[in-house]
Amino acid sequence: MIVDPLFKCTGDAKGNWPRFLFAVLFALRVTVSRATGFSPFYLLYGAQPVFSFDVTEITWQTLDWDKVRTHEELIAIRALQITRRDEKLREANAKLRETRLRAIEDLAKRAHFKFGFADYEVGMYVWLRESQLDEIKGGKGAWTYSGPYIIHEKRNHDSFVLRELSGAIIKGHVNIRRLRLFYFRPDNQTLRTSLQPRARRTELAEYDYCLDTAWELISACANEAEDEFYIC
Repeated sequence: MIVDPLFKCTGDAKGNWPRFLFAVLFALRVTVSRATGFSPFYLLYGAQPVFSFDVTEITWQTLDWDKVRTHEELIAIRALQITRRDEKLREANAKLRETRLRAIEDLAKRAHFKFGFADYEVGMYVWLRESQLDEIKGGKGAWTYSGPYIIHEKRNHDSFVLRELSGAIIKGHVNIRRLRLFYFRPDNQTLRTSLQPRARRTELAEYDYCLDTAWELISACANEAEDEFYIC
């Protein structure tokens, strides 16, 4: 039961049988037996197996399934299917990864390494990416952003000086690649903070002056109406 499928898989290179042994044993467990009418997998779990290559890659199209006549030939070709999947997937994965990395690099060069929002201005709230944490082993789930901060100064070559919300200026400068726009609730904050808080106080003073003037006019009108009432 095992020797014939191994012989068909290895062909003349009989010394390669250890490479196909696991695939032949796996194929035996998932192939329907003539004696029972079910596969050992189905008898154990009560369901037909779903192979990963059925989901990710259609390798069965490249094999000579029409030439299968015996149970041993079926086991052999299914073992080839299993072993081919690993090799082909590794090759396809490496090629796809190389292509995607090249596409990402080309896009980054065309965009001058500016992705998403890049129109940062003085006074905007931002996150600062701590890029040094990317190289720490086991830090995949670590929080890689600090802040929020406020852009204090915009310099040449897409560099910025940041400051704390309290107004303390952070020494040094950061590149635009490390900045991310900070989103928050618009009811409580604005996109750009005021760098001149006294201007806000002036606006409030003008608003209070307008209220006082309005109350004076209302009082004057009320007094005139009262005087006319007494005259009548």
